[in-house]
Amino acid sequence: MELLGMTRYTVGMAIEFDYRTGSKDLDMQKKIIEFHEKAMEKLKEKRPELFEKDNFKRSVRIVLNHRMRSCAGKARSGNVVEINYRLHKDNPQELEDTYVHELAHIVCQRCYPRERGHGYTWQNVMSNMGLTPTRTHNLDVSKYKAKRKKYIYACECRDHIELSSIRHGKINNGASYTCTKCRTRLAFTGV
Repeated sequence: MELLGMTRYTVGMAIEFDYRTGSKDLDMQKKIIEFHEKAMEKLKEKRPELFEKDNFKRSVRIVLNHRMRSCAGKARSGNVVEINYRLHKDNPQELEDTYVHELAHIVCQRCYPRERGHGYTWQNVMSNMGLTPTRTHNLDVSKYKAKRKKYIYACECRDHIELSSIRHGKINNGASYTCTKCRTRLAFTGV
């Protein structure tokens, strides 16, 4: 079953997977289709008035983004859902919560254009989709964050002060920094 790039018509609103910028994981795509259909069926059952208008005429584009770092997902422009592919590959039990969370944002952007964020309207839509509305995830994202190189500097009172690559670059271009305690100029000692 080839799903990539094809529009899949489901209850309420169609979805399509954008494989140009995302991963091509067919198993994850099938799970998302399942979660989408289940959430939209529950929403249609509890809030049928939302389906009477043309709110769901446009499809939702889903990107399994392998570049995302700490957020689990994003909803953009009323029609794009980005899912942190690496995070959900390692934590598949969280995929449904994340996808429905972002889908609730899409529904709110289309049906209630003035509503933003995680307010009462979004919470109500997410509850109607069958999940508890939560704003954030509590997954460990430390291995997905960029590793930042630290440069070691010293002064008269301390021999280990870590500076970022940005400050180190500024020092190499002529800037100088002083210790906040002893007021002496910082000197580079190594990486």
